[in-house]
Amino acid sequence: MDHLPGVILLGVDSPIGLGMIRELGSHGVAVHGLGGKTSISRVSRYLASFATREKEPRALVAQLRAISAAHNAPFVMTVSETDIALLNEHAAALAPIKALIPKSQRFERVISKERAIEAATALDIRVPRTIQPVSPRVPELASDPAWRYPVVLKWANPHEVREALESRGLRLDKALFCFSPDDVRKYLEQFVALGKFPLIQEYCKGVGLGQFIFMHEGKPLQTFQHQRLREWPPEGGGSTACKALCRDDHQALMQRSIALLRALEWEGVAMVEYRYDPLSHDAVFMEINGRFWGSFPLAVACRADFAWLQYSVFGLEKIPKIASPCAGKKCRFMIPEAKRLARVLFQPDKIIDPLFRVRPAKEVLDFFGDFFSPRTCYFVFRWDDPKPFLADMANLVTKLFADDGTGDSM
Repeated sequence: MDHLPGVILLGVDSPIGLGMIRELGSHGVAVHGLGGKTSISRVSRYLASFATREKEPRALVAQLRAISAAHNAPFVMTVSETDIALLNEHAAALAPIKALIPKSQRFERVISKERAIEAATALDIRVPRTIQPVSPRVPELASDPAWRYPVVLKWANPHEVREALESRGLRLDKALFCFSPDDVRKYLEQFVALGKFPLIQEYCKGVGLGQFIFMHEGKPLQTFQHQRLREWPPEGGGSTACKALCRDDHQALMQRSIALLRALEWEGVAMVEYRYDPLSHDAVFMEINGRFWGSFPLAVACRADFAWLQYSVFGLEKIPKIASPCAGKKCRFMIPEAKRLARVLFQPDKIIDPLFRVRPAKEVLDFFGDFFSPRTCYFVFRWDDPKPFLADMANLVTKLFADDGTGDSM
């Protein structure tokens, strides 16, 4: 194998970053991680070096330049939307380091829920009924009988409002359920001074279906898809357990997802997310994530090679051999999995989705049964790289002992 240039990775504190390290490292790329002092990835055998990340942007740019010069690492990659925006903003100061990320205009177009819904509608992809309120009073919710409760409130572009919300001491909710027009009004009132309001969407039952695509010059180089089996919180959130699907599944929907990304002129990796009802086979478009996603370790375990594609196409400017990802594997994020089981068994009254079915016996069987399946893998633990799991457990123990017992860790 030819010597490959190294890459600096921002975002190594999560299983997403750990998965990227493992995938790139297995291809012979020297990965230099930047993260927090308790980062689970700092002890991975696939990481070439680790440094505690500078917080202030100018100091971070200087740190990236120093690491790049010291380790022959001309590229930088990242995980979060915030860091993608930061690297785009400081692209000139980073030169000659090349950020292997989507450019600002394209990225903003894809992560905007309004733009994505508009493009999906034009392609006859079913989208949830949506309102963009301009005040806390939304008369459509009271006058139109087609609106049923609960409804879901979410920001059209979370990145745009994150700092403004934080400066006012307001929480950025990924999604919030409201059960009446009065609930909606009370929630929206806190954003009057901000002058911006989250979208209101109809509730769509079902499970999360993610279709993952690497686009290059209008064509998909790689596709992969999974279905969420369990989520935290239970009523809808990130995957705690997910299953890789066959390429033959949902092929008509996959073609629409590809057409959607093509219409938005997307380049690189993206997840197109749907809410899928297994009974009716109805899929409703939710959003596009123009970045590496939360359940990325499943794609790594199935050898889909999305991080390697991003590195090769954006960095080396060549298309590598395209892998054929396997199907049928399950991947679990164990700490949220345990929190979810505890919520379902002991705190079902805290599950805010009124349509969520609490089935304790099935939950216990699924939780413990998956330990014995040869198809089960894990977000953090791997036999060939066990130290991140041990670091994760050490962090958990430290947090438990530091807890004074007054907070609700659920």
